[in-house]
Amino acid sequence: MPGKEMRGIISASDIPYVQLRNDYSWIEAHYLPYKRLEAEQLRAERELAEVIDLPPDAATRRERFKAGHDAYLQRNAEAWTKIFLKSLNAPDPLFRIEKKLDSGRLDWLPWEVVERSLDIIDGYGIEGISDKDRSKKVSSIEKQIASIKEQRASILPPEAFDRHFQHGGEICIFDCYVDAWRQLQAATADPVAPDGKSLGLSTPEEKNAWEALQLSLVIQPKARLRSWRPE
Repeated sequence: MPGKEMRGIISASDIPYVQLRNDYSWIEAHYLPYKRLEAEQLRAERELAEVIDLPPDAATRRERFKAGHDAYLQRNAEAWTKIFLKSLNAPDPLFRIEKKLDSGRLDWLPWEVVERSLDIIDGYGIEGISDKDRSKKVSSIEKQIASIKEQRASILPPEAFDRHFQHGGEICIFDCYVDAWRQLQAATADPVAPDGKSLGLSTPEEKNAWEALQLSLVIQPKARLRSWRPE
């Protein structure tokens, strides 16, 4: 293949967890079911985030704004009270209040103004959700995620994990092996085995593993590298 560089054979010591090449039964038995559940969990987590971010419906908007307005009135009343107490003996107690209003340090927002704004918002056609329905959906999705996590934890055998002190915790050796193979394949113009040799030289089991992992999806026909094969 003109213009392509021949890739040398990768030594066994450079293949992460090379012992996994001896028996690829872990792919169908553990790895693929684990990755399917991982994808399900990611979808559920995205759905959860979307539900949490949904705007409130019209009724809920009014409940929240009414509660907020009540709190706002209470804060204003407390602020007015401090001013009234200082003005009890003043000949014109409202003079101090007018100065506060003119300075913008105190203001007034009638509920009617808030309600009119909410009527305008309602006209925008924003589809929202009630707090009750949101709580139900969040609870349901969280239970789904918890169930998926339990299934994922039970699918991988203990030997699938290795303590990697550099990262301060356990790592999945299946992921390490597959990621290294996928990166090699993504840099190679033709099907390649984990050791850099042409996949055509591999055992039937390894060829089946390559197919099961869908490594054909990452092949780069224009990549500068190609797999090693005897001349």
